[in-house]
Amino acid sequence: MALIEGKAGCWRCRALAPSYEAFISLANGTPVDWLNGRFAGTAPDPDALLRAARKLVSGANVDVVAVDMPLATVPIMRRRLADDLVSREFGSRHCSTHTPSPDRPGQVSELLRFKLEAQGFPLRVGAGATSLPCTIEVYPHPAILALLNLETRLRYKISKARKFWPALGRAGRAAELLDAFGLLLGGLAGHIQGIELPLPKPDGIPSFAFLKRFEDTLDALVCAWMGTLYIEGLARVVGDEAAGIWIPAKSKSLTTSLERGLTP
Repeated sequence: MALIEGKAGCWRCRALAPSYEAFISLANGTPVDWLNGRFAGTAPDPDALLRAARKLVSGANVDVVAVDMPLATVPIMRRRLADDLVSREFGSRHCSTHTPSPDRPGQVSELLRFKLEAQGFPLRVGAGATSLPCTIEVYPHPAILALLNLETRLRYKISKARKFWPALGRAGRAAELLDAFGLLLGGLAGHIQGIELPLPKPDGIPSFAFLKRFEDTLDALVCAWMGTLYIEGLARVVGDEAAGIWIPAKSKSLTTSLERGLTP
């Protein structure tokens, strides 16, 4: 979970958490213990999460909920047009989408969309549909390409570490992942102030599973950044009337913003 507050050109990170429970606990005054805490996976409760978000920003309204999960206005049974179009555009850069199914994301996706809509956050799928509040779907890989001006996908996914660096041992793969985490964190910091995510040292990693909390939180930050682009009119949607994936727009203003954010 990542909570961003501000306005165009001036965004600040207000909260980060590696799980839904940790985010709610953070709103209740319990800080996240990034290096020693244990974080269980639970189903999202939009009502509780939105209450926590509003509490963390002193009652301010939430405008955009950006979700890294396939969402649709109809039950997801197979690959969507949005998946095919993103894969067609970004597949050569190793950023094709996974194929959703009735089992994954399944009811989690349907219930999440339904509950968010009941809270006043309808899913935005069509071009030109930029009213607030709303929910948008984000696929982090293409967003990261634009954020960091990369030609191919950033190698930061833990599950792919052995495939990415087959000749390296565990310590070497961990160091490569942490370098990628740092690169992504630096790119995000060029657009969002106040990000506090204490990455561990390579020799302080008990297991690769331990690193998942940082990978997930970085994905949440990318989604939050995409939410700011949506608000600023610097995002475009790929898909149809049933489902749409929001990615950075191809515009001079976005390119200028990205270059400014990446300047040391």
